[in-house]
Amino acid sequence: MPMVPMGASVKTRIFPALTDREVRQTAVAGYTLLELLVVLAIIAGVMAVIPRAYAALSPSYELRQTVNRLAYALQLAREDARAGGAPRRVEIISESGSVLLPGGEAMVFDGMAIAFEADGPWSDTDAVTFHAGGMSTGGRIILTNGSARTELVINWATGALEVLR
Repeated sequence: MPMVPMGASVKTRIFPALTDREVRQTAVAGYTLLELLVVLAIIAGVMAVIPRAYAALSPSYELRQTVNRLAYALQLAREDARAGGAPRRVEIISESGSVLLPGGEAMVFDGMAIAFEADGPWSDTDAVTFHAGGMSTGGRIILTNGSARTELVINWATGALEVLR
């Protein structure tokens, strides 16, 4: 072993079979942690979007959304009758596939069939009336979209809504 004078540095090679240039090229050839995290984030984003896109295409999803909107509108009519002290009538028009809400606003259900079955001692043939005391004329609103079917049941004694899927 050769003698090294005091204070002089000795270069030793960590990888004796590789030159310095080869060591640098080997280190650059891999992926960084940041690159791997970006790829994982993109994959997670795609996986989050795919189920929603698929669900939006199904008729049952569209029917659920429509039933939720209709149930909310009926609930508002019920609360308005109780707060305002006057009856509120909601008409179901099967021929046009629509519902006429208090105040003249109409909800139209394109591509869906809607039917009404009267149920209660004071039932009307084509409408539900919510009274100030909380009662209603009751009935069933049936919505169908293809093979999917959902019913909204309005209790005549309490005016409460129940969704049957």
